[in-house]
Amino acid sequence: MTLRTHTHILDSADVYGSSFFKESSPISGLGGWGDPNNDYTVSDGALSSGFALSYPVYHHLRRNWTIQPYIAIAAVVPSIFPDPYVLANSTFTPEKVRNLVNSHVGDYVGFQADIEGPNTCTAQCMS
Repeated sequence: MTLRTHTHILDSADVYGSSFFKESSPISGLGGWGDPNNDYTVSDGALSSGFALSYPVYHHLRRNWTIQPYIAIAAVVPSIFPDPYVLANSTFTPEKVRNLVNSHVGDYVGFQADIEGPNTCTAQCMS
């Protein structure tokens, strides 16, 4: 099953509770949210066992959902986000999901930039 066939079940109003991340099939499931006691490593689904990533360092797939992800960063570098208190799901609409899925064929860098949002902060501004 492809991401395009799964997008109809992604609930942008309740990403954390969406059935999109509750598919634990070891063959086609994306798995759930990561375990906070294990560096948010995904422990179920097809991407949990034997699926390792190597950038920037070797690690297993991690997934974490934070409803207000920009508050901590804005406390250090206030100019990065115009509204650090915005709820993440308010900007993650069905239209945005369709655009993400359909607009980046063969362009992972563009997909990553679009899904992660503002990427103006480097490691130097976080230290």
